[in-house]
Amino acid sequence: MTTTAEPTAGHNPFGPAEDAPRQAATKAANVHGECSIQTFSSAGSLGQTHADAQGFTDYLNVFSPGNFRYRDAQVKFWEYTEPYDDWQGTFGSDAVQAFYHSGHGTMDGNGVFYAPLGAMWDNKDWVNSTQMLLGNERLRYLFWSTCLSLRVLDGQSPIRTWNGRSPGVRMIFGWETVSWDSPVYGRRFWDHWNMRKSFSKAWMDAGWDAGHDQAPSAVGIGGSQAEAQNRVFHEGENLGTLQWGAAAQNWWWWTWYTAARSVAPATTLESVPQQAYVLELGDVSRLLPALDGVGRTDVVGDGLARVELTAQSSAALEVSVPPSDETVLESADRVRSALDLDDIELRGHLVRTQRSAGARADGTDESPGTVSGYVVEYRQEVDGIEVITPQSGYVRVHLDAAGTAMSADVTVRPVDAARRQPVLEPPVAQGDSGTRGADGIDAALRSAQLAHPSVPDDAAPLPGSRRVGYQLSGATAHLGATAGYLVDFGDGLQKKIYVSTALNS
Repeated sequence: MTTTAEPTAGHNPFGPAEDAPRQAATKAANVHGECSIQTFSSAGSLGQTHADAQGFTDYLNVFSPGNFRYRDAQVKFWEYTEPYDDWQGTFGSDAVQAFYHSGHGTMDGNGVFYAPLGAMWDNKDWVNSTQMLLGNERLRYLFWSTCLSLRVLDGQSPIRTWNGRSPGVRMIFGWETVSWDSPVYGRRFWDHWNMRKSFSKAWMDAGWDAGHDQAPSAVGIGGSQAEAQNRVFHEGENLGTLQWGAAAQNWWWWTWYTAARSVAPATTLESVPQQAYVLELGDVSRLLPALDGVGRTDVVGDGLARVELTAQSSAALEVSVPPSDETVLESADRVRSALDLDDIELRGHLVRTQRSAGARADGTDESPGTVSGYVVEYRQEVDGIEVITPQSGYVRVHLDAAGTAMSADVTVRPVDAARRQPVLEPPVAQGDSGTRGADGIDAALRSAQLAHPSVPDDAAPLPGSRRVGYQLSGATAHLGATAGYLVDFGDGLQKKIYVSTALNS
């Protein structure tokens, strides 16, 4: 059975109106608000945070207007701290049910989270977690789309950072690692939720739509261990809505994706061919006859589908003897074969592990951390050239802790037509020397780096980040190249930033 959820008119994530402490219909409904910063008062600039938060905003605005959407110099200290964070019952992070912040972030060795802001207020242009008291008014879902906002490793935990700072909050979403500066997180969160995923799974899968070498994380909070576990693994599942009930803070349970390990070497090109194709792509809905024969299929827009193989409620979240790597890969390969995507080339790419841990709020009865599931990713290739756009061109098979295949996400696109087009080789000025091959790719990426406002001219690409392949734009794909940089902004702030360039468009 196939269902379709369009991204601009999908399912309503808000609960029944009678459950919400709403204001009059002429005012904002207190259900969401967003802040994003690209130009900071005292930190280096970013380039994608406005688009990130706007993707979150745009989806929710279809169903209910937000209380506020602040950018840059509008984002100030008072919006995060008592007694102003519910100002006039409308403005501030605790004035809404779901609050989304996109910008810089860091954490010190004591588990204190810090975020630079867009402008001075009361002589302050940074805020830290010890200054916050969120959830004692309206906030129930807190999204920190920043680096290092929800650490779970190296002696850190959500309890250490947020316990006592988030009374009433049900879930917090963030990052264990430095994250990529990407526009996709907010929008893709709702895309993945529309595919009947839990809030935590939607957040982590949206994170991996921006890059694989980062670890998104989420925590559920509740009155008991079972409640906290159920919240982090299942809240929002099967189109469950955002809830207004305040959560007791007795138990915390968190989950995260580990960094990926490779299944096979990347197939990136090492030199520029003289000719390459421009691809005309069909919608993922064209694949529905094959997908529907395997399991219930949900489609979001024209580029994202999910096939449910086993009811999520039956997933094993912990086993005494974990499956071997071979068992996990064999189970995923069986799903790939069953999907019957004969006209699409797929190559085994990456495996990641989902882990979880938890404890009482006072730190006792702490779980040592267990494997809760696996994801095996395959990448689409066209005549041996990989699709390198992170949020496109993949089949991801999700497996539970026992290695049982639960579902598959599909963003591969059928190729309707391919026309040859020469790779751009600009004319060489008299007296200059031209470049081709690997030198040509590196020269093009170097030019893109020099033009990027947030990447220093002397920065070196991250090892292994240089990729050459097809980049998707709407219904077409062109040959392009990309490289990643880890930029240090000082004061403990870092960000991963992509630089990309087209090669035949």
